[in-house]
Amino acid sequence: MKAIKIILAIIVVVAIAVIATRAIYWGGEQPGVLTTAVSVSKNSFIERIEQEIEELKNAPDSRFSKQEYRDIKYLIEDYHKNERLDPDDSSSNEQLAGNLSQNLYAVYAEKFIQQAFYVFKRTTWKQEDLNFIRSEYQSLQKSARLERNSPVDKKLREIQGVFSAYDEISNFIASSKNFSYSDSGLSARFPISEVKSVCAQVDTYRNNDQGNTYINNCLRLHDELRDIPQHLFSAHVRYLDNKITYWSGLFSNYTSQKAYADNLYTPLRDEIRALDNTVYHAANFDDEYRRLVAKWEADSEKAYSHFNK
Repeated sequence: MKAIKIILAIIVVVAIAVIATRAIYWGGEQPGVLTTAVSVSKNSFIERIEQEIEELKNAPDSRFSKQEYRDIKYLIEDYHKNERLDPDDSSSNEQLAGNLSQNLYAVYAEKFIQQAFYVFKRTTWKQEDLNFIRSEYQSLQKSARLERNSPVDKKLREIQGVFSAYDEISNFIASSKNFSYSDSGLSARFPISEVKSVCAQVDTYRNNDQGNTYINNCLRLHDELRDIPQHLFSAHVRYLDNKITYWSGLFSNYTSQKAYADNLYTPLRDEIRALDNTVYHAANFDDEYRRLVAKWEADSEKAYSHFNK
């Protein structure tokens, strides 16, 4: 009987030990045991942000992703403000918001750079795309999250270089298109030396790939550079047209046809004849040249009638 009691006591002790061991394994707090048996779920708010950042990373290069960036930025700020990133530790909540914001900036900056160069590699550059890229690269450059001399920083400066070349050529084109000369003095001459300088610069841009590989892709700049000599020719024609109009009918100021011819008709006729198409290579040169000559000859005929009536 005593032996039976001892056996039962041993069984009870073993059973208690087994139960205690299972309790520790499944729900206890012993170091080393819990870590292998229990996996802690990640905060669902953080998971959502990380997932959306990953989707931003995989966004297509063919369209800009600023709205997605703004939406994720709002989420981080909202979750941070309401302490959803770590409800139990405000310091951790702050740190998590900073880390997520830095990650978002890095991913968005990379994606923006890819999208910007997608535009630059095309032949058609839409003005609204250029406006956005210009504004956005400047904003990203100003961010305190940008690491100076990092690959992202270098690429943003490369975008800046594209715009520097683009602006230089665009300003040159605008200035050339507006080139004009309006002095109607009889001794005045259209500034051919300036025209030749402008045409030489056109050739430099066109023969040097416009100074930038990406700029060279832009068909609009190619077309507008090619058209500059025609604009200059039109300016020269306007100058001669206005000058002929200004001096027409003034033959009556002279005492004889010879005086008129020597002092007015011949100098202006020679200036018209000096119009040189080798400077402009204008397609409509012959038509405009003949028109100007005929216009001044018409005044000469009136002068002849005046002095021989």
